[in-house]
Amino acid sequence: MDVPALVADETQGAMADAAFDTAGVAPAVRTALGSIGSRRPLVAVAIYETPLETPLLELVMHEARVQGSLCYTGAEFEAVIALMDEGNYDTTGWVETIALGNVVEEGFEALHRGEKMKVLVDPTR
Repeated sequence: MDVPALVADETQGAMADAAFDTAGVAPAVRTALGSIGSRRPLVAVAIYETPLETPLLELVMHEARVQGSLCYTGAEFEAVIALMDEGNYDTTGWVETIALGNVVEEGFEALHRGEKMKVLVDPTR
């Protein structure tokens, strides 16, 4: 799918006001930069395993900017998890809390197979 073309079509050429890179891989960064309008931010919230090439041409031509963000404090995570626990968010199939001893089988392997989107590990279980 050509995401920048889809964004251009849906916005009548205005493009997105911002993009958030949550993947941490070069194709996602290129797609995000191609989807934002001039002088708009690409906010990087992913943790990168390997260095990425900086697409300076895209940045300069669109007068775009890249900024990083850690996004959340520990207290914010605790508050959101409490709200999830209270049923304020439907996390069916989205987030699963697993015991620390099951991280490999129920966590990483399921993520790699694409069966889970996010796994929270409860070290007390």
